[in-house]
Order: sequence, then C-alpha cells, then structure tokens
Amino acid sequence: MMHTRSVTSLVGLDKPENTEFAFVIGSVIQQARDAIANHAIDKGFDYVLWLDSDMTYAPSTLWDLMFQGKDIVSAISYKKQFPLTPIVYEETDGGFQPVPNEMIPKEIFRTDAVGFGCVLTKTSALKKVRESGEMFSPYTRTGEDISFCMRAKKAGLEIWCDPNVKCGHLTAIEVK
Repeated sequence: MMHTRSVTSLVGLDKPENTEFAFVIGSVIQQARDAIANHAIDKGFDYVLWLDSDMTYAPSTLWDLMFQGKDIVSAISYKKQFPLTPIVYEETDGGFQPVPNEMIPKEIFRTDAVGFGCVLTKTSALKKVRESGEMFSPYTRTGEDISFCMRAKKAGLEIWCDPNVKCGHLTAIEVK
C-alpha cells in the first residue's frame, strides 16, 4: 500500500530528465531492494533514490542529496512511535543504537547506519556492496537497511546523513 501523501510527494519530486521509476510489488523487502539495485547496476544508472511507501519529502530532496556528492546519504526521518527518535544509528558494543535527538549535528555527518526510507546511493556503491555476495539480505537481529550499511562499511564506504533534508514518516492510527 502506498499512502496518498507519499504518492503526492513522488509526483512532485524534482528530478533530472530520463529518470526512471522502479516499483517492486512484494512483501519481502530485501528481495525488492536487491531487484531494484541489480536493475540499476545492469542498466548503468548513476544513482538509486530509495523511497519507502510511507514517507513524504520535499520536491528538492533528490537534488539536495545529490549535492552532497556522497556514495550513500540519507535524509533525516523519525520512527513512527513515541518517543520519536531519528532513524540514524551508531554501532556500540550492544549493537546499533539510535542517535539521540540532541546528538544530531546541524550539518551533514557520518554515521554507522541509517534506515532506508529516503536514501540516495550511487550505483558504484551498490556494485561494491554486491561484490561481497549479498546486498540487502538481513543479518540476524538487524533489518535489511542496517545489514546493507554494515556491508557497505566493510566495502570501505561511508554512510552519511543530512539533517537538513527532512522527510515525514506516515502512520495510520485507529482510535476507539
């Protein structure tokens, strides 16, 4: 399911000519992400902008992330439940922990992992991760996004977050 507000954001996205949209319908997220990544690599695309179906973003999001010139860069978004915490992680002895709101820098910063609700990856970075044999297949006790970030770091890539590029995270709540 795609939220109407997500579709509105997608339709309003400023993008270069010859931009191709790829949608994968299915319930296994890592297979969908692998399919899109492989398609982009095989077709020789420069970038993949990962946008989840429950996100909203400004029309300039793609250009704002491209401007940074990073291999992997995320917009800032927050979990859908309280307390609202950024979907940006640092690796600790206890695993991956969300970076507290008060610790989020004002400018672009390097981090250990990000959620993939709104992330721009260079296709060259996807190729480097694919060389390890897997891209989005989740490790035990991590999602496909953190698993990808772990593989990217092993491949010598850096993960960045631009807190000035903000995305909304939609949820539906039934109240009785």
